[in-house]
Amino acid sequence: MQPRSFRIGDQFESKAKLIELSRFQFGDFTFSASAGSDSTPDYEFHKKPGWWPKVPVLIQGDGLPWEIGNAYLLKIIKEKQPWDMETVRSRANYLLAFLRFLEDSNTDFMHFPIRKSERVTYVFKSEMEKFITRGLAPHYASNIINTVVHFYRTIAKEDLIGESEFENTPFKDVHRFIKFCDERGFGRYKNVVTSDIAISHSKPSKRLDRIEDGGQLRPLRIEEQKAILSGFEAELCPYNLELMMRIALSTGARLQTVCTIRVCHIKRAYKKILKENVSSVEIQAGNGARDNGHLINTKRGKLHRLIFPKKLIEDLYVYLN
Repeated sequence: MQPRSFRIGDQFESKAKLIELSRFQFGDFTFSASAGSDSTPDYEFHKKPGWWPKVPVLIQGDGLPWEIGNAYLLKIIKEKQPWDMETVRSRANYLLAFLRFLEDSNTDFMHFPIRKSERVTYVFKSEMEKFITRGLAPHYASNIINTVVHFYRTIAKEDLIGESEFENTPFKDVHRFIKFCDERGFGRYKNVVTSDIAISHSKPSKRLDRIEDGGQLRPLRIEEQKAILSGFEAELCPYNLELMMRIALSTGARLQTVCTIRVCHIKRAYKKILKENVSSVEIQAGNGARDNGHLINTKRGKLHRLIFPKKLIEDLYVYLN
């Protein structure tokens, strides 16, 4: 994230913003002509299976949705699982900076004259470089530019914008070969396609006591865990939230995994405790999990074994009933 002293949203006068739809479904419209030429056409919306939570929508300064920006986001959403929306929301935030720049500079997103330095993408890159000198984190600026590049590649590939409408190219592709070690330790090279508007930056050094998972995370210290448990005893939070946090503390499960454990999983685990008199019970989650464990969401569908202590399963069972 950018430093607290620099807020990229404060650099623009544009009132463009990002909102979220709590529940979004794809579907098809069927229109039928109504009687009378002045009447509003009748239509039916046929929902497709599945829904996506907290879907971002780009709103222009005039209050209308940004059509091409939202069409781009929908293309990304179709490639994502409903529980894997973090990438979409990140790209929407980065693209919002570009939309605000377009409105402040009164520039069309398809402004690509012959002179490269006057093309909207190159002008925007220069603006980001100015922001870096004023405090914007280089890696954050790089993420914004990379999203803009992905935006143009996607709308061209998906024919959201016809090829003939690109007067000149938004940027030039740059091919680089990066060396890496495969699983056997042998050196290999892979071709990476970047662009000539990319902003180079050095990656921040990784801390050995952190893991990268949507941010730099670390395990809770013993005293922190005790403080949370003391809060439970003092009833400082709703009981359902307490149960969710106890699942996370006991199993190490991610938030989305905790929130998608079904009633059937708890009841099955409770029956096993009664039958076998065990001190803990396993609930599998992710692709390939037994006992409908595939219904529990995990990151990229990876199979996990969640070990629940007996007391937690008993408390969950009582809460359900």
